[in-house]
Amino acid sequence: GRQVSTSTSRIFGEVSKIVANYDGFIEKYAGDAVMAIFGVPQAHEDDPIRAIKAAREIHQLVDAISPEVEKKIGQSISMHTGINTGLVVTGEVDMQRGTHGIAGDTINLASRLSNM
Repeated sequence: GRQVSTSTSRIFGEVSKIVANYDGFIEKYAGDAVMAIFGVPQAHEDDPIRAIKAAREIHQLVDAISPEVEKKIGQSISMHTGINTGLVVTGEVDMQRGTHGIAGDTINLASRLSNM
């Protein structure tokens, strides 16, 4: 209930900061999933490395707070990551509200990888 929602909000807030630290942005939240995009609208040569560093830092965050969350909700938390590089199709880029209409095989494969 409320404790799960509070924990999720806290984690998403921290995840958003980590992603921003690596010049990425959150495309969307879907349930307990987060889609972060790097290289849009400004591409960097090291965007794949930025994505990996952000993912590692997020994994460390989740590992660090999992015991505290487990005490509150009676269940540990874990995360899975799917990272892919390639071209994507984007609509209008609005950094405040996220990119609208980001799509393509690159996104689909990253999503599938996160479920493995």
